[in-house]
This record gives sequence, C-alpha cells and structure tokens, in this order.
Amino acid sequence: KQWYQRRVRGPVGGNKMFELQVPNPVFSVYITEESGAIVTTDKGEVVRWSRIDQTQRYTVQHSTITSTVVDTTLHHNSLLLLDTTHNVWVSDSNGIVQLNPASALGGLSRRVSSMFWTAPETQIGDPIKIVSCNDVIFIVGKTGIQRIHSSAITWTTELRPLVSPNCTSLQILDAVSDEGMLKCLVEVDEMLLIAFLSYQHTNVPCSVDSSIQLQTDGVERASLLLQSGTDVGVLHSNKECHIVTLTSGVTVPVILEGVEIISAVVNSGDINLITKQHGLVKLLVKDVKAAVSNLNISASEGDEYKTVEKKFIGAFKCFIEFNETQEQATLQDILGTDDVGMISRVISETGEYLISATPAADPRWGGSDANLPVTLGLQIDERIRRLKGLLQFVVATGFYDNIATSENNIALSLLQYVEKCLVAKIFCGSNCALLRRAVNESAVILKLDTSQISSEDVVFSNIKKMEVVYGALAEGQNSVLSSKTEEESVMQDLFSSVETVQQTFDAVLSWRAQSHQLYESALKPGILTWCDTDEIRTMISAQVHIAMETVLNEVDEDGRYQVLLVSASLVESVLKLYTDLLSRLSPADDKTANLQSEFERRRNALIQPFVELKVYQIAFTLAEQFKHFTLLVQLCEDTKDMVKLRSLSAQHPGFAEVAYNWYLSQGKQSRLLTANVAEPQQLTKFLTSQPHLKWIHQLGSKDYSTAGQTLAQLGEQEKEKLSRKKTLLSISKLSFLADG
Repeated sequence: KQWYQRRVRGPVGGNKMFELQVPNPVFSVYITEESGAIVTTDKGEVVRWSRIDQTQRYTVQHSTITSTVVDTTLHHNSLLLLDTTHNVWVSDSNGIVQLNPASALGGLSRRVSSMFWTAPETQIGDPIKIVSCNDVIFIVGKTGIQRIHSSAITWTTELRPLVSPNCTSLQILDAVSDEGMLKCLVEVDEMLLIAFLSYQHTNVPCSVDSSIQLQTDGVERASLLLQSGTDVGVLHSNKECHIVTLTSGVTVPVILEGVEIISAVVNSGDINLITKQHGLVKLLVKDVKAAVSNLNISASEGDEYKTVEKKFIGAFKCFIEFNETQEQATLQDILGTDDVGMISRVISETGEYLISATPAADPRWGGSDANLPVTLGLQIDERIRRLKGLLQFVVATGFYDNIATSENNIALSLLQYVEKCLVAKIFCGSNCALLRRAVNESAVILKLDTSQISSEDVVFSNIKKMEVVYGALAEGQNSVLSSKTEEESVMQDLFSSVETVQQTFDAVLSWRAQSHQLYESALKPGILTWCDTDEIRTMISAQVHIAMETVLNEVDEDGRYQVLLVSASLVESVLKLYTDLLSRLSPADDKTANLQSEFERRRNALIQPFVELKVYQIAFTLAEQFKHFTLLVQLCEDTKDMVKLRSLSAQHPGFAEVAYNWYLSQGKQSRLLTANVAEPQQLTKFLTSQPHLKWIHQLGSKDYSTAGQTLAQLGEQEKEKLSRKKTLLSISKLSFLADG
C-alpha cells in the first residue's frame, strides 16, 4: 500500500485514526516507544512519525538514501538500511547518513556514533539481510557473513567451507540472531538446512556449532522466523508456512488454503501471519504445540533420532570393519525402535554422507587412518567399500525391502551411488587429456568453487553429478573430430577417451549384474535410472562410431584388435541399457513402442559395421545376445554355416519363422525349402500362407495326395495364363497317380 495507518488510544479511552502519506510502496514498518513509527519505501525513502507531546500531536520527517534498499532493521533507536552495494545507512531523528569511515558521525545516536565500519568484502555474495544484536551488526550475503562490532573489529566468513565444503551449490536464504548465536537458513544442493553459528568472540570469525536438515519438501525462497530462547521456528514463503522443531529439523505444515502470506511475526511465543486475504492470522503457542504433539514430534524427538543414528553407526561400523552383527537380529531390534520412517531416514542420510564426504578423514568412523592424508582414488575406493557395506548391512538385518519400497526409493539411490562412485574411480585413474579437460569443464558447468582446491578434487567430491563429465567429454571429442587432425598422439588420446567410457559402463553393468536381486526389488515398472536417458545412450553409441570410423583406420593390427574389442563392449553396454529399460516399461505405453523401434534401428546400425568388416565372431555374438534374428540368418548364409542356423532355430522360439521370412524377402525360395532350418512340420505350418510353395514342399515330403489337392486348388484359381493352369492341373493328376 502507498499509505500507512496507526491506531492510537486517546486520553478518554477512545480510538483515533491518523493517516501517514508515503510517496512509494511501503518496504518496512517499525514501531518504537521513543521514535514512534518508522516507515521505509522500496525507493529508499524513510518517513518518521514521532509524537511530540501528550496531546497526541505528531511530527513527520522525510529522508532518502541514494540507492536501492535490500533490508532494514532497528539498532537500538536507530534504523539501519542495507543497500544493494553492501553499504549500510543509519537513520535517526537527526537525519540519515551512510555508515563508513568517511562519514561525519556526529549527532547520531551515541550507541552507533562510535562504530567504525569498513565496507564488506564482496566474497559474501549479494547482500540479502542486515541483522542487529546488542552492539553487533551482521551483513548477510548469499554466500557469507560480515560482522561489524562497535569496537571497530570486523571479520568476514564464507559459509560454504563451514557448512558443506563438498556441496555443489550453497545459498543463504535468511538469518536471525538468537542468544549469542546466528541461525542461518541455507539451501545446499536443493536441501534446506538451518546452520547454528557461534559469534561470542569479537576477534574470532564465527564457527558452525551444528546444522540440521529440514525434513520437508522445502519452502522455496523461505524466510526464517525464530522466538528467542525456544526450539521452535517458522519457515514461510508467500504460499506456505512450516513450523520447525530446531532439535530435529522435523516440520509441521500449517495448511492455509487459498491464503497468501505477506509476512510473519513472533510475539510472546505466538506466531502471527499477516495474510493478503484475511489480515492477521494468529497461531497460538498451545495450538502449535498441539500440532507438534499430534505428529509425534517433541523436543526429545531430536535426541531420539541422534540416539538411533549413533546406534546405527556403531552397528554398521562393526559390520563393515569386522563383518559382525547380532545373529539373526533385525535392524529394529539392534536400534531399539520400530519406527521404520526414522530408520529409513538414518539410512538415507548415511548414504548421502558416504557419497559426498571423505570417509577416511571422518571422525565419525575413527580408525587408525583417520588423520592420514588419503589420495583421491583411495577416497573413492573407501566410499565404494562403505556404500556396498551399507547395502549389505541393511540386507543382512532384514530391512532392505523397507527402503526399496520407500517413497523416495532409498535403495535405488544407494545402488546408483555405488554406480557413480565406480564411474568416478575410473575417471580419476585415467590419464586421458580429453577427459582431464572434460573434468575441468564440468567444474564450470556445475558452477563449483575451484579457488581453494583443484577442479578434479571438487568434481570428484560431487560424485552425484558425475554424468555431467560425459557431456563435457562428448563436446571435447566433437571438437577433435571437427579439426580433422590425423596426428598419432591425438588419435591415441581420442581412443583413450573412448576406452575410458567403455570401462565405466562395463563397471556399472557388472555391478548391476552382481546385485541383480537388489535391483529387482528397487527397480519397479516405470522407474528410471541415471543411465536411462537418450543423452547417455546417444553418447555411448557415438563412442562406437568414433572407434570404428575414425580410430580403426589409423592403427596397426594389434591396435585394430583392441579397437574392435572396445567397440564390441560399448555396443553390448548400450544395447543392455535398452533391453533393461524396455523390460521395465508397460507394453501398453506409447513410449514402449517408440523405444522398441529405436532399439531395433540402433541395434542394426551398431552391429552391421562388424559384418561389413567380416568380423563374424563379434557380429554373431552380439546379434545372438540381443536377438537380431534377421542378421543371424544373413550371417549363417554368408558364412555357409547351416549347423549354426539349425542350432539357433532349436534354441530360440520364433527364429525359424524369421528365417523363412528372410528367405522370402531376399527372393531365395529355393533356400527356404532346402535349408532345413527347422523340423519339417514347422516349415509346413509356415507354408500354409504360401500355397505357391506349399505343394513343392508336400511333394518333397512325398505327401502326394495333399500336394495333388493343393495343385488342383491353384489350377482352379488361375485366371490369367491358360498354360500355367494346364501345368498345375497336370501335375495335380500326376500327384494323385503317384499316390495310387
């Protein structure tokens, strides 16, 4: 609104309404006993409305800053304004002034006049909030925090190294001060956390005491609201409001249908929501507590979770280090709880930790190697070992089906974490220059901070995003191909990149084969994995074309053999991905028919080059493994291997009919009748729809009577050529004579 109203109680108990006009939409409003009403607008204007005597007379004062306001807060009796350029302005009854070393601070409130402040460093990111607590001011940016103290001591802290050094992205959404602690609402890789930062010492940067992950789908662009001294907070956006228990991170959604939340205030523990449709909506403390209680959430819930987590970590460590677990004990027995949701959450968070942390240096796991430097490759090996151990532990304690059927499919997440660790291990161990450049490029694509550690370290710390490296590698390969260079070193590096891709998918599919029972439980119909994208299938197929069309022509005989083996393995990998996905799709789904057609086209395109090069053994193996029956018939004819042809017919139902149709399509009717693809009765059944060939087969089988009948029918049906009609009828008579 472009106006602000304040209701005051008159001397005789009545109410009077005074209207204060402001020139632009209101940004913030503060009410103080000493200063009256302080209103700021989104254009940087500050309007003060101060009472001057007991007769309810008021004076109005206008001031303006020269930049756009980001946030405001009261600091004692002065108003602090934070602008988009990290500058802080102070407004009191004497006017408004920018707070910096060059400012004339005389005349300002004594409590801020001694403050000596230097502009925050830009490493905290774009400013979002100014927080005041006693004599301390915090400038909060999207990535860090600046502290300003009246004793002129300042420091700047970047939050990412303190909260989650291995995350892909971190952004501070909001911050509040509460009893000597700064509580920040932080979005880390699409998860919401509340980080608790201590700042008691004026000359020591803050430290993160702890952090909790909020168990909710999230309140996008949320604000954090806390009541000092309590363990309850509020997250709200314009559409949602969640009450948070700060001991556990569990949230209770407040359902307000069709209500747009403008702002929120905590007053004496009650939560007041200012809404567009209904004005003030008050959530009383007792109602909040009742809601928390109804969802079995209490202050002790966090303690219970931590107890369960500690028991789980201890039991898991014994299992993976000593292969020990309580004999025939379920996980519920070991942890002392039947809360499947809580146990599943512990398993999920443990998996998340193992995929992104550096276990060998983690004090939670301890061990003699806890403080030793560990190479990146060994760190990834350790992650693989512990992730596999986590799955084995959950299976051994009878809890796997619970996480395989959980809403967010924790089991599949853990299985895929192992896959991506296997990929990362192979990437990490490769000396391919193209791959190294792809890893560096991936750090840029993922917008990762490489100022402190190398691109490789930061990319391999974000293993969940490993598929990005494939895309960057494909771009690098295309660049080499477009240059049309024939330098030997370039060709070697190009093939090395192809071979690395082949090794990664060999490892992934080998892991899937080893763990097929676990995947069967987790991969329900319609569920997709990270490998089930067209981008991945196209990328693998492109590796085959690079190897067969570019590299193969540039290598000697030994190199040729290696290129063919790598290419065959890549073909096998991409076709396995197709068949695996098709097995999980419903036949009635339109996507299934399209994918089946795509699979058949790509299958032929990938195997055919081996046929053209007359590398028949590889062509036979791939064609049989992926049931390319038409190509198998062609290969048998090309190699004149009729024994193989009959063997395939005996092993694969439907093969004989495909072979018969192939002979017909190729105009090889004679071969159809004489190749002995299958038992005679199968050919007889097939020829039922081919009467012009059926009588020849019947004569060959000495079934003269049936042949005579077939010929007589053909002769009667012949209407075009009299000579043909006579011939058919004549042979029919001879057939009956031969039958006696």
